[in-house]
Amino acid sequence: MKIFCLEDNPLVSLDLEMMIEDAGHDCVGSAVSFAEASAQWEEGLDFDLALIDIDLTDGKTGIDAARWLKARGIPGCFVTGQTELANEHRDLVIDVVTKPVDEAAIKRVFDLVE
Repeated sequence: MKIFCLEDNPLVSLDLEMMIEDAGHDCVGSAVSFAEASAQWEEGLDFDLALIDIDLTDGKTGIDAARWLKARGIPGCFVTGQTELANEHRDLVIDVVTKPVDEAAIKRVFDLVE
């Protein structure tokens, strides 16, 4: 499976990328802001799932990203410390994973998409 990471913290992004690869999947892209991510997506980047942090660097949030992806039929999963806010917008994603990220929780998300 091809997975995209939208995460503003480089260490968390690196951890997620390692979890993706350890689970046998490919991290095909990453971004720290909605603008950076949507530019890649609009250029035709192909992926099956996006892991989405709520806080991003450009003023737009992961909620905006999840809404954008859902409108295009691409599943997302919030990966965030803001569980309450994520759960308020749970209709936009297939799951919510709370930080600090547990590798088993991420693998369960992958199973939802496969």
